[in-house]
Amino acid sequence: MLHIVVQIQVAVLPVVVTGAPAQTASELRGRLARQLTQQHRVKPLAEPRIDLELRRLCGGRSRWWDCLGSDEVLFRMGERLKVPVVLSARLAALGEEQVLRVKVAYLRSRSVSTQEINLGSGEALAVSIQVPRPPRPRRPTPWHRRWYVWALIGAGVAGAAAGLAVGLTRGSAASASACTSDYCRSLP
Repeated sequence: MLHIVVQIQVAVLPVVVTGAPAQTASELRGRLARQLTQQHRVKPLAEPRIDLELRRLCGGRSRWWDCLGSDEVLFRMGERLKVPVVLSARLAALGEEQVLRVKVAYLRSRSVSTQEINLGSGEALAVSIQVPRPPRPRRPTPWHRRWYVWALIGAGVAGAAAGLAVGLTRGSAASASACTSDYCRSLP
């Protein structure tokens, strides 16, 4: 028996950082992607493709992170990237205190869940997501359920009925016209 394993693709958007070095953002994005791959066995989408679509969606603004505030933007990103789950994160740092707020948008149910992780207290980076079931692979349609098979059968039946009707009516009309002649009247 053949088993097909389909991995769900997840879009991990760039991490928006306030009060911490910019390098922290790319490190956190990589850590989030690795953690999702290991824990949930999902496949993160390629970062350049996400960044390009994000800039397009936000109108090419240099401050694209202002665009990530609404849930509708997360849904539109998922639709553009054709992924069922979009993950967005914001890191707020004040001294040693670092709080990571993660939003996970599920396109199928149009719902958003939010998680806060306190990274300054040494809490591990653990984001939980509900991995949606992959769509079932489509089986080929059996021949007897295809529309054109029944269209051909219907056309054949209609043609046979029309031919039968014409054949039967011509035979009776020919015999009726033959009997109207003087030859048919003289027959006993």
